[in-house]
Amino acid sequence: MNKFLKFGQSRTVNGKAGGYGLRRGLGRLALRAGTAIAAACVFLLAARAVLAALTYAGPISVTAKMGNLAPSLVQVNSSATSSPSAYYTPPPGVPEGQLSASYSWSATVLDKATWLANGKVAPYLPPKDPATAYTATFSPNGNAQSGSTTLTFTPHEARYWQISVSCEVTVTDTTTNQYWSGSASAGPENLTSYILSFTSGTPQVDGSNLNVCVGEQIPLTASFGPSDMTLRWTVPGSIIGNYLTSGTSGKIVPVSSNAYASPQMDYFWMDTDSGTTENEKVTLAGALPNGQSPPSAITTFNVFRPVSTFTALSRGAVALDSDYYFGTGLCMHDGAETSGWPDPGVQFDFNISGSAAFGTSSSSLDTGQIADNLTATTEQYNQITEKTWYFQFILPSSKLPGPLLDGTFPYGDEFTGPDGAYYYSYDAPAYGVPPPHGYGFGTGTWSTYAEYVSETFTRDLIFLPQLPDDAAFVPAPLSTVQWYWGADLQNQNNGGYQLSYVFQGPTGAGVLDGADLSSLPQWNNSAQDPTWGWGNPQWTVYTP
Repeated sequence: MNKFLKFGQSRTVNGKAGGYGLRRGLGRLALRAGTAIAAACVFLLAARAVLAALTYAGPISVTAKMGNLAPSLVQVNSSATSSPSAYYTPPPGVPEGQLSASYSWSATVLDKATWLANGKVAPYLPPKDPATAYTATFSPNGNAQSGSTTLTFTPHEARYWQISVSCEVTVTDTTTNQYWSGSASAGPENLTSYILSFTSGTPQVDGSNLNVCVGEQIPLTASFGPSDMTLRWTVPGSIIGNYLTSGTSGKIVPVSSNAYASPQMDYFWMDTDSGTTENEKVTLAGALPNGQSPPSAITTFNVFRPVSTFTALSRGAVALDSDYYFGTGLCMHDGAETSGWPDPGVQFDFNISGSAAFGTSSSSLDTGQIADNLTATTEQYNQITEKTWYFQFILPSSKLPGPLLDGTFPYGDEFTGPDGAYYYSYDAPAYGVPPPHGYGFGTGTWSTYAEYVSETFTRDLIFLPQLPDDAAFVPAPLSTVQWYWGADLQNQNNGGYQLSYVFQGPTGAGVLDGADLSSLPQWNNSAQDPTWGWGNPQWTVYTP
């Protein structure tokens, strides 16, 4: 076997492989590692030399100022800023020109949810979750070379805040490698963050315009904070809280005084200038117990009221006969109530325009009628006692105080005109007349000498909006007319009666245009035409 190995060859010694080339490679690696370690040691020694060169020379006097937070009242997620500053007193005997300084700022934040607690001013406490309650930043900060900075504070909750600042200052003498350090605090400054906005029904952004119509319910809901903020709504125009009706009662419920200070306020607009869209600015104001008041939340409502036409026309004549569909026997009546096309005493024609522009194309009209005065006077002769008695029937009265609803509300007898271009309603009032002679009343026999009838009514045109999603509404007033009729009846002593005087209005065959109506009709009782007969308790004896 060859005892000499060539370079790079290996051999086995005691069962182990070895070789000159391997040992030489390991030697090179060891040399390189030693070089790296030596370099690291040199770096550490240099760093230690630098550190050892800075010598702490003692504390230094530092003064800090914070400056007001402006504004002192901010909306949640908006920012307030302050301009803190700090300066130091140079160490004795050290020229200021050879000093350099670095400044590091931090903030201490306290808060409270309400201004008062148990009747006293509540204390400020550390926030429960600072990471989500606010954001506070300084610019510049850290190793800043200037003693002035800007604090930007952004609250994320509606609360009362108290904020202080601290500054740590390190001053170095660049010639002797000495350094001094010190710190100072400033503050606190107070800040209030608030929420104040409101919505109405469907999604709405504060400050936007909303299209609504008269009679539509407006539900206002406030969002506000801190929780001890007091609220005050301002709603212009003619509004009501509700309208409650039955056969014997019609009542406007005003908006309560408490509602104006409540987070929830519901109301209905009743009136604008007829035929116009009136811009009504609803305002929500807030006040805080610390004396601050945030800017009011304002939304403009475009309140629509349709253009209406409403006229009353006298058509039929006042007559004395039995030609009355709903009557039995002899009647004094204004016009004729028939089973077919009516010949009324008064006809009301009405229409509206413009409602489709506000999504109310399916809206409808109706009327309501109030009996302002119903008076009947009769002169009776008692054939047994040979005395003349006078009886009078007057509504409203102390026994049946008014106003009085005539019929139902709404009146509910509206029809489409013959040409389809308008709607109409009518009335044909009547008063039953007793036989001229020989009818029983109590224990005597009576004859009617004379009867006098006078009736006055107010007919109101109302708007019934058809709103999407079954939104709440009440009727809205549009227009009104007043009409009347009456007659005097005399006994001719020949077994019959004769009308001696009749009147009706609108006068003759004139047309009366409706006047603007700003309020809904109200009533305390229900009235019928005075055809109830002698059993009616409203008849009273009187002396002419």
